Amino acid sequence: MKLTRDVIISLLNLSLCVHLSQSTVMEKLKESLPAVKEVYDEAQVIGEQLGKALDVAYNKIETNLNDSSVKWKTPELIRDSGYNFEAHEVTTEDGYILTLHRIPGPPNAPIVFLQHGITESSSCWVLSGKGNALAYLLADRGYDVWLGNARGNIYSRGHVSLSVNDTQYWQFSWHEMGIYDIPAVLSYLTSIRNDKVIYIGHSMGTTMAYVMSILRPDAAQNVSAIYSLAPVAYCGHAKSPVRLVTPFLDEIELLSDYVAHGEFVPGNKLAQYVGMYLCDWLGVAFNGFCTEALFFLFGFDNKRFNDTLTPSIVAHTLAGSSIRELTHYGQLIKSHKFQRYDWGKEENKRVYGDDDPPEYDLSKVNVPVALFWGRNDLLADTRDVRKLRRELPRVILDHPINYNKFNHIDFLWGLDAKKLVYSPLIQLIESFSLGRRSSRRPMG
Repeated sequence: MKLTRDVIISLLNLSLCVHLSQSTVMEKLKESLPAVKEVYDEAQVIGEQLGKALDVAYNKIETNLNDSSVKWKTPELIRDSGYNFEAHEVTTEDGYILTLHRIPGPPNAPIVFLQHGITESSSCWVLSGKGNALAYLLADRGYDVWLGNARGNIYSRGHVSLSVNDTQYWQFSWHEMGIYDIPAVLSYLTSIRNDKVIYIGHSMGTTMAYVMSILRPDAAQNVSAIYSLAPVAYCGHAKSPVRLVTPFLDEIELLSDYVAHGEFVPGNKLAQYVGMYLCDWLGVAFNGFCTEALFFLFGFDNKRFNDTLTPSIVAHTLAGSSIRELTHYGQLIKSHKFQRYDWGKEENKRVYGDDDPPEYDLSKVNVPVALFWGRNDLLADTRDVRKLRRELPRVILDHPINYNKFNHIDFLWGLDAKKLVYSPLIQLIESFSLGRRSSRRPMG
């Protein structure tokens, strides 16, 4: 994947938020699509030249990079932290090839599966480093740790017949991840060890689990409990600036399909450049800018966010996804419902037999669920989490984090994540999923 394509697609997706007007935009957009495509193709040629120049500069100074977590991928990060690493491939029913990352535990160790959120990858669970990152804490406690990678991200771009350059490849949201990806992973994990899997999800990782539990009860029976960090189902009260683009969802998807095959921010090469150049090498001022940008999207926490990780977070967090993942969430923001994808009345009638998409029936989540949520989360708003809590039939813990500024990404990279989230999380796992009270020394 060349830098030029990363740059252009990212700019196209982001610029839509500024330039589109709701009135007659769809008709005007349809008329202008050939011209947009022509500009896109010409920009690719120019971008190729810029990309080559940046690659030369990057290669010259790459060896001087102090923070290797910016440039390393998950396998290198895990090995460098002193853990064994394995990669496994799983093929879904609809042909997507997923890569699982494993930190193997001792024989007969309980399996815990961690599923990342939107545009993320397995790296989000290890970036905080040994002694702080959840994946490592679980490994240190004797678990067999498996890290998921959703279809379309940098580790899971394979398919039995489609290419990432095919528009058809990108026609998925977290709905398909819930009914295909998670069941395939659970089937594979239970073939490794015939026991129920401990499921931990963050953000979209929780949405996928709820969809799986509702529509694939055959797979859900392989899960001991769903431990939800920053749970997302209802989004009607989300305060993130993401809601500003919700009036333009159809236009965004149309343009993305036509120009970029339906892909949103392909790979993380561009993000790696931003993380290195702006957020790391150019000093405190730009690092502060990058941190504030994260706060703007996810919630402000100037005191307890680990901003030394900002370059690494920026470099890893745009790991690749489909535009439909975002537009599906946008539809939830508009509708205030937890529902399937809205294709428009005519197509809904054909697909669902009704003018409106059906809602997911949360009463069918027959798996125990623990909810860990923050009061300063701009995506998983308190009111939406409480509504989710009321509709889930088997909530074993409803745990607001005991810090009012705790935001959406503090669950992964907050300075107090170990104390406020991971310690009570692991204690709950060891008392509920494993059916025992741990006699080991409590986490520090």
